[in-house]
Amino acid sequence: MSSHRLNQAARRTAMLCMFSVLAATPLAAGTSLLESARFNRLSLQDGLSQSSVNCIVQDQQGFLWFGTQDGLNRYDGYQFTTFQHDDQAPGSIANNFIWALHVDRNGVLWVGTEGGGLDRWNPSDDTFTHYRNDSTDSSSLINDEIRALDEDRENRLYIGTAGGLSRFSPESGVFTHFTHQDGDSGSLSDNQVRSVLLDREGRLWVGTYEGGLNRKDPGSDDFLHYRHDPNDPGSLSSDRIKTVGEDPHGDIWIGTYDGGLNHLKPETGRITRYRADPDDRTSLAHDRV
Repeated sequence: MSSHRLNQAARRTAMLCMFSVLAATPLAAGTSLLESARFNRLSLQDGLSQSSVNCIVQDQQGFLWFGTQDGLNRYDGYQFTTFQHDDQAPGSIANNFIWALHVDRNGVLWVGTEGGGLDRWNPSDDTFTHYRNDSTDSSSLINDEIRALDEDRENRLYIGTAGGLSRFSPESGVFTHFTHQDGDSGSLSDNQVRSVLLDREGRLWVGTYEGGLNRKDPGSDDFLHYRHDPNDPGSLSSDRIKTVGEDPHGDIWIGTYDGGLNHLKPETGRITRYRADPDDRTSLAHDRV
């Protein structure tokens, strides 16, 4: 692939990342980039395998990867290459429904699938190495339904699944598990993991479907829980966490399935809620974030 195509892909991603910042920048004519911005649409007609895109990542060569509900797509700035499961090809992707993508510090692309476990892409021959749950092996992946991926400073992969959280060391090939344990207040609050984030301080944040938000500090064996309390307006707005992100100031933002957006200050634990209000046009558009 030519360097021109790779640079095109890199520029397109850079534009997406910078858009929210530049949109408010005034232009000479008194308008903003938000008003003058133009978008190019990529659709099925352009070669995308399916129109429901769950995740996007860019690799170190500049390619854009799109995880859809019917295959993995690689975009070079001009055309798509599609990877789909083939029962007759053991090295094909394990499952076509893709929830999560991650490129690690070594440039390795990891793919989290719905029911097919974890895949590692092998660029030399466009095949995939599969990591699956094995009920007879406690050091295997904890569950094959993967919703989230992130990486710590030691190049260990954290995998959020429908059966708990797994930590994977690519060097040893061993998975370590974190699950909810009744009676253990320091265990994971819920096994249905929806989001995983390693922040700049090395803290691990785990968003769950019904157990709120979990935080694990470096060197600690326990999880700290942030839960919804109907009597406390300073608590999470909902225990059903959809996504977790970190801003440039190190603050944590939590999107929920039904409670809007939450802004958390890690140093104080203070939470500010942002909810949709039909009577306020300046409020959040919807409570599903």
